[in-house]
Amino acid sequence: IASLKKSPKLSNLLKLLDRDTEHYIASHSQLVAHLSCTIASQMEWRSDTTFQKLSLASMMHDMTIKNQKLAAVSTITELEAASDQYTPAEVQTYRTHTSVGGQLVRAFEEIPSDVDSIVEEHHERPDGSGFPRGLTHNRISPLSSIFIVAHDLAQFILKQDQLPGQPIDI
Repeated sequence: IASLKKSPKLSNLLKLLDRDTEHYIASHSQLVAHLSCTIASQMEWRSDTTFQKLSLASMMHDMTIKNQKLAAVSTITELEAASDQYTPAEVQTYRTHTSVGGQLVRAFEEIPSDVDSIVEEHHERPDGSGFPRGLTHNRISPLSSIFIVAHDLAQFILKQDQLPGQPIDI
């Protein structure tokens, strides 16, 4: 985030983002794809395979969630604090969307390996406080780690209450 503040080019790009709350999942997925591929590129992990895996995971990681507002939830704690806003079925869907998504991805042999792991691990945290398995940093795959950073940054950007074209308060 400190780097974002120092980069006028990136800061100006972020100002242009369309924060479409009616289509949060689509906006979020596209932004995660761009951010994760950019991070991978900056880490010199530039390969078509890496970009394909990150992009596919971006498009599939929330595929079982239909509620746009629910898709913006980051943690189980945040879900529990707002659980009265969602049906019991939606809460259950959120709690299992990483595991169910990973299973669905594995069912397609056309999807490269690792995409299922990225989908399953996108809510894990390095300290073990994430879900569904509570993995720590040494158990989260490298591509998942990139994806998690991009995912969290995308959520932060899209949750801003400011209008497009206005500075983002980072």
